[in-house]
Amino acid sequence: MTNATVQQRKMLLSAGKRCMEKKQKQWQPHQQELHVSPCAPRTRDTQPNLKRVHSTASNCIRVVWRIAHKKLLTTQQYCASSKFELWEGSQFILTLRASPHNNTKGGFKESKGFGRVELKFCGGIEFTGKVHWRVAAGPNKELPFQGLDHDFAMRPQSTLQQEWDSLSVVNQGSLLLHLEATWEGDQHGSRL
Repeated sequence: MTNATVQQRKMLLSAGKRCMEKKQKQWQPHQQELHVSPCAPRTRDTQPNLKRVHSTASNCIRVVWRIAHKKLLTTQQYCASSKFELWEGSQFILTLRASPHNNTKGGFKESKGFGRVELKFCGGIEFTGKVHWRVAAGPNKELPFQGLDHDFAMRPQSTLQQEWDSLSVVNQGSLLLHLEATWEGDQHGSRL
């Protein structure tokens, strides 16, 4: 190989590397770890696995929450995420609550993994207007999106009516819940 050929290859590799770095920088601001409340308890079982993505095209916030499979086999009544911000200054919690069968209180173990999803506004900056939120479960959203429109200023908690068999979509030791939310408030564009 001649020196000119070697230099051309180096230049092409360098240009390709710069292009990839530029594309990665463009995507970085859109995906980030969620801001978790500093008051949230930090234990071995705390779910730090929350990821947040803001889609500027659809003005939609997407949150993915990873729940350990072993939690769905216990007598716990619910699994709750750490507090997180959907919009600047607004704290929320996602909860997967076991569905009681035959009026028993055996938690997820008794319900065989069936449960309902709740979204709760925990405080922060008050806001008005409806929030459209929906949740899917599984790595490929095998349990499809179910959603609601809810005014959290009127009532701070909203529960999906759909019961899900969460154990059916456990993959690699965990359940993924995919939350999508849009806010119809007047100031939402400046607070996302």
